[in-house]
Formats: sequence, C-alpha cells, structure tokens
Amino acid sequence: MNNIKLSTLILLFVILLTGCAASNIKKDYLLDEKKGMGLLVVSLVRSGEGNFGMFADIQGVNNKYKNSVPVTDLFASSDWDCPMFGEIPKKKPCGRLAVVEMPKGEYEFYAWHGRQGTNFTIESVKKFSKKFNINAGKATYIGSIHFIISRKETGESILGIPVSKPTFDIEIRNMQDRDLSIFYKKHPNIANEKVQIKIIQ
Repeated sequence: MNNIKLSTLILLFVILLTGCAASNIKKDYLLDEKKGMGLLVVSLVRSGEGNFGMFADIQGVNNKYKNSVPVTDLFASSDWDCPMFGEIPKKKPCGRLAVVEMPKGEYEFYAWHGRQGTNFTIESVKKFSKKFNINAGKATYIGSIHFIISRKETGESILGIPVSKPTFDIEIRNMQDRDLSIFYKKHPNIANEKVQIKIIQ
C-alpha cells in the first residue's frame, strides 16, 4: 500500500513539473524560421499582497492560442525569490524570466490568476490587454511586466468580516540588460542577432 501511495505521489509530482516546464525551452534550443515558431522573452514579476502561486494568461488576438505562464509557483524555477512571509516589496519584486516557444502571430497578456493549494483559486478582477507579436525564427523581448497586487473591500461582509477582492496595477519596464543577461546564460545557442527588442506599451 505504501509503495502504491509513493508511486502516485511521484507521478503527480512529475506531471506538475512537466506542466510548468512547458512554458520554457531547453538549454540547447535553436531557432529555426522554417518551423514557423519564435520565442517570447519576458520577465514576469509581482509585489504586494498574496502568498499564492501566480500565473499570467496569454491568448491569441486572431488565433485560438491560450497559455498560462508561471510568475511565481512552487513547481517553476525562480530568478528573483519571494519572501517566505509578509508582503512582497515593490522595490524588490519576485518572479522569473519566462521564455516561451510560440507560433508566429499576434498575442496579448489579458489576465492573471492565482492558486493556493488545490482548491483555492484567485482571478484578476479586471481584464487588460498587453499585445505583442512573435516572428518566426526570432526571440522577441517585450520587457518586464510587474504586477502590483493589493486588496479592495467590496462593501460586503460575511459574519461581520469585510469581504475584499484582489486588485492590481501593471508597470512595464525595459530591463533588457538584466533580463537578456539571464537569457543568454540559460540559452547560449541563441545568437544576439536572433533577438529583437519590442517593449510593449
């Protein structure tokens, strides 16, 4: 019985790791224009409230593509670690450099969601649109997306306790010196001329 439980836990752990790893490429990855694929390169960071795993949601503008990219998550590597307790300082956000292989086309970050444990899910209370384009055979750096999370009371209460919902602001910064330094160390086979800078608005 113990062996069955152990095998089940190991299988679950591998599945979770594989799901998160799908948002990143392997170290020896090579860009090939003929495949019609390119790379999204973006640092995703967060500050403020919330001790939960956070994911940024992408969708295609004129296609059916959808993906959720880890910002902070137990099963995804981190380039800038979160504190164990308390709020995350705005001047020291945590998160990671995400590198995602995608078909050429137009896309947008449009929402985020959070996960704590297996049953508790948080969703962004408002949608947004941060559009970008992916070109075949190119890695496109679009900047650093900083999610600043806070809570806002709804005016409702449960058993006398005020109900609040997460709200957020977004800051976009050009952090190419920092981010691309990490990118080239992780993916040494990708030449400088294959990387284009197109900071989103």
